[in-house]
Amino acid sequence: MPVDLLLALLGALALLPLVLLDVSGPGNPLGALRVLLGLAYVLFVPGYLLQLALFPRAAELNGITRLALSFGLSIALLPPIVLLLNVLPWGIRPGPILAAGYALLAGLLPAAWLRRSRLPLEQGYTPRIRLGLRQAWEQAGRGGRLLGIALGIAFLTAILSGLAMALLPNPGDQFTEFYLLGSQGLAEDYPRTAYAGQAATVTIGVANHEGRPMQYRIVVKSGEEIAGGTDLFTVADQAVVEGPIAFLLPQAGDDQEVVFELYRQDRGTPYRSLRLWVDVEPPLD
Repeated sequence: MPVDLLLALLGALALLPLVLLDVSGPGNPLGALRVLLGLAYVLFVPGYLLQLALFPRAAELNGITRLALSFGLSIALLPPIVLLLNVLPWGIRPGPILAAGYALLAGLLPAAWLRRSRLPLEQGYTPRIRLGLRQAWEQAGRGGRLLGIALGIAFLTAILSGLAMALLPNPGDQFTEFYLLGSQGLAEDYPRTAYAGQAATVTIGVANHEGRPMQYRIVVKSGEEIAGGTDLFTVADQAVVEGPIAFLLPQAGDDQEVVFELYRQDRGTPYRSLRLWVDVEPPLD
């Protein structure tokens, strides 16, 4: 097997465990390797194999044209795959996307190998890396130079973006869940009726995904009045705290809005808020 096709096969085999295993996270070199290989197998390798299957002879295209065509065809292959996954029952999810990518490689790699293997060795295209960059630059012509600059900028941008995604922390991965539970421990069947001057209770939950232990407090409001709340409490990273919280509504009336505000230790304004509408009946005798 030619060395370029062999590298494409070995790279695909190396990428598979990196995708299936959880190697993400800031500072993880395997996560950076996964991003770089993933970019190559999304933006370059499929188009390279396709252009090689279409134009296996070395005389048909020059190197820089093949490079540009590899990027262009790879990008052109993405929309049909996405549209196909969208109409299939599995949908656009990581598993089907991975399966579609490897199915595409399983079709293109043998096609490229078969097309080139049918040609005499001296006629088939074999990539060669030439270190004489000055001579290559002079021979490229104006169009080739512009194309080379554009490809270099695009390639550098993709590499830097991939490294940033792999090595820098993602702010979207740091958050706090704040939720209400009803009488059955589900996000339904909330209390819809209360009595004026008498405490009502709901179950509230706080899940900490901030990457460190955090302190929170909860304030319950009805209009501008404080109807209940908690003192500061600590939730460990990746831990969940659930418990009842009582609130008291002094005046009778329908559709009274009850606001549950979650404050974080380092913020003076509400970090999360939830709302519940309650019909308040006159106090029982």
